[in-house]
Amino acid sequence: MKKRSAVYLTIGLALSAQASIADAGKSVSWEGVQYYAGGQIQAIQMEEGHSVILARWEGIHASKDTNSPVHLIRLDCAGSIDARRDGSFEANGYCMHTDRDGDKWVGRWWNNNKMPVAKFEVFHGSGKYAGATGGGTAKCTPLKAGAMDTMVCEQTGMLELQ
Repeated sequence: MKKRSAVYLTIGLALSAQASIADAGKSVSWEGVQYYAGGQIQAIQMEEGHSVILARWEGIHASKDTNSPVHLIRLDCAGSIDARRDGSFEANGYCMHTDRDGDKWVGRWWNNNKMPVAKFEVFHGSGKYAGATGGGTAKCTPLKAGAMDTMVCEQTGMLELQ
C-alpha cells in the first residue's frame, strides 16, 4: 500500500509540474464575475459619521473562459474601509486566490471615492502563480442596499505567469 501511495504521489507531482511548465510564460485573462455571498463585517464608530469597517469576504471567480486555470478559483478576502460622513472613503486589502489544483496567488486591492473602479495587482504567488505579475480592475455592486457582505464584482485584467 505504501508503494502504491508513493507511485500516486510521484505521478501527481509530475502532472502538477507539467501543468506549471505548460502555463509558464502564459497570459491569463482575469475577465469574469466574482460572487460573494455573506461575509464578516464589523463597523467601528470613530466619531459621528466616521466609521472604520473591517471585513472578510469569501467568494468564487467565474471566468469568461471556462477552460481558464482561474475559472472557479476560490477567493478569501480581507480588508478595511475608512468611511466618512461626507461620502469619502478609502478601502484596501488582500485576497487569497486558490485554484482547482491548489495553486495560490495573493492579490492586493484598493479603492477610494475618487476612483471609478477598484484596482488590484498580483502581490505574491505559489505553484503555477510563482513569480506571476499583473492586475486589473473590479466594479462591485452590492446585491441589497447598504449590504457589503453580498455582492457581485465585474473583473477585468491579465495575469502574466512566469
